Formats: sequence, C-alpha cells, structure tokens
Amino acid sequence: MGLIILLLSALSFSLSSYFGKIVTDITNMSGVITSFSRFSLGAIIMLIYIIVTKKSFKPVDFRPIWDRTICRC
Repeated sequence: MGLIILLLSALSFSLSSYFGKIVTDITNMSGVITSFSRFSLGAIIMLIYIIVTKKSFKPVDFRPIWDRTICRC
C-alpha cells in the first residue's frame, strides 16, 4: 500500500506542475498564486486523508527526524 501511495504522490506532483504551467501560460494568473493554490489544495487533500483514515500526524519514532534536523542530511 505504501508503494502505491508513493507512486500516486509522484504522479500527482508531476501532473500539478504540468497543469500549473498550463494555467500560467493561458491565463493572467501569476506563478506565485498558482503555486500557492497547488500546495493549498494538496494540504486540504492530505488533511481530509488524515481525518478519514484517523491516522496521527505525529511520527512513530521521533529520533530519525531529530537526527535529520541536526545533521541536515
């Protein structure tokens, strides 16, 4: 299941970039507004997913996140 979600995420990101480019070329909307709208829509979809599946946003193990923050790896 995790691999499918990862592939859907990559596909969604590339499609949103493609459609964002089309929107900025066709309309008078700036790239900043297009990017803000794209990431806002993604945040809303992720929030709905978290609520529907009742998953926690907190990490199971905080140590890898802490290590990555400190080491910037």
